[in-house]
Amino acid sequence: MTPKTQKSLLTQVVLLGLGVLGVWTQTPPLAAADREQLWSAAEAQRHGLVRAWFGQVQMDPARSRVQDLCLYEDIFLVQTDRAILHAFEAETGRTQWAVLVGSATRPSLQPAINSQLVAIVNGSTLFLLNRIDGKILWKTQLDGFPGAGPTLANDRVYVPMLEGLIYSYHLQPAKDPREALGELRASSRKKQKESPEERRTRMAELRLSQEKVRPVVCQSLGHTMTPLQVGFEDAREQLVVWPSHLGYLFIGVFDKLEEKLTIRHRLQTEKAISAPPAYLPPDPKKRAEGGVFFTANHDGYVWAIAEKSGNILWKFATGRTIERSPTLIDEQLFVTTLDGGMYCLEASTGKLIWYVPEVVQFVTASKDRVYAVDKLSRIHVLDRTKGNRLDAFSVLGQILLTNTENDRIYMATPSGLVQCLHEIELAQPVEHGAARKPKQQRPAIIQQEAFPKTEEKEQPAQPPEEKQPVPKAKAKPKAEPEEKPEEKLEKKPEEKPAGPEAQPEEPAEEKPEANQEKPPAKEKEANNPFQF
Repeated sequence: MTPKTQKSLLTQVVLLGLGVLGVWTQTPPLAAADREQLWSAAEAQRHGLVRAWFGQVQMDPARSRVQDLCLYEDIFLVQTDRAILHAFEAETGRTQWAVLVGSATRPSLQPAINSQLVAIVNGSTLFLLNRIDGKILWKTQLDGFPGAGPTLANDRVYVPMLEGLIYSYHLQPAKDPREALGELRASSRKKQKESPEERRTRMAELRLSQEKVRPVVCQSLGHTMTPLQVGFEDAREQLVVWPSHLGYLFIGVFDKLEEKLTIRHRLQTEKAISAPPAYLPPDPKKRAEGGVFFTANHDGYVWAIAEKSGNILWKFATGRTIERSPTLIDEQLFVTTLDGGMYCLEASTGKLIWYVPEVVQFVTASKDRVYAVDKLSRIHVLDRTKGNRLDAFSVLGQILLTNTENDRIYMATPSGLVQCLHEIELAQPVEHGAARKPKQQRPAIIQQEAFPKTEEKEQPAQPPEEKQPVPKAKAKPKAEPEEKPEEKLEKKPEEKPAGPEAQPEEPAEEKPEANQEKPPAKEKEANNPFQF
């Protein structure tokens, strides 16, 4: 080998080493395919949009793919087929957390989110995570095969099983052991003005009880393969609805006093229902009347059902197969068909407002526009009032989120590139259904505080008041027949106000009893861990 050849080989080795070192020391760039699908500012502006942010899911693009997209309030959640959950801030794109939940070799179902928890089923295990930091708070093994992802309510989680069973688990925050010793007490007091940082810190302190919870079970007909929808809730009951592959729609009621889940109403259709229903909450002025569920089946029919009475309010026929859930935006109901075509209906009456062909998925809506995608992965920009097409652009290779929360367009590539677009003039998101959106009782953290020392000083100051009326009671010899009702009053302190005709002994004994009864009453109100 000549010296010239040796020098050439040495140069190649050095260049190769520098290239490898650059790969190790620098952040890896986006893949070529992702760079082509990343929207530029000029391209977005041509369609009246702006790219708010973009990000990369923490995943191995060579081994996994994006599976599900979820949005709730200020969190945008991406799930991969390798059990990775990645949480972004919905408006800024900043990563909140990314964790592996369960086993990467087992399938994960679509997650559910509420104000403080994330629920997900991996294999046959149900996991509950803290929404703030992604820490696993609780998990349990399901007895059977889950048919769909879980659904979160205020203090419960529902899991549909493949054989038609509905499991309902009660969620209880863990208690500080010092509370049982009397050193701490639970308090539901909350600051009137709480900064976002303080609220985030307080919410991150939530811990769930690790005691084994037996589920409340309800049996229905057919296979349950879609998540449940939670409806009306008050202090006594909570309504949930779910469909089956046999074409039934069940409206169940969970009795909070009896801890029992039963079916109240059932709608029988001719074809399968393969998507969860949409829900219109009741008018705040007529809350007792309940809300309305909207469902559609493979036969092409759309129903509006009153959740309290189970009556069919209206029925609309499209004549085409419907496999997606109806989408409710304010007072408009959007229904897309399998072979293409979207109907805009009046939610209160079922009257057709407009129809456009080709569209197969609703994406989002702003004040004046509706965004929907067709089979060729083109987004159609439609006039919200009349349905006229204003613009169209390609989103080939993107997974699009059906956004019912606000006007943002969220999309992701299978390899994990996430983007958020919105109209140029809408710097702040347009919230949908804010007037009727139910105020969810957030699972508040048990805020525990030490008993103030002033209370310990007040308790020994009470006995001198009891000794003063004692001589008056002894001055009457005929007190024996009246002592019996006094003993009964001691056993049932609630009935004391109903005894104004008692002798002077009673007021003297009522005062200390009343002082002793008031603190426990406050503790009962404070011990509700799911209430601010």
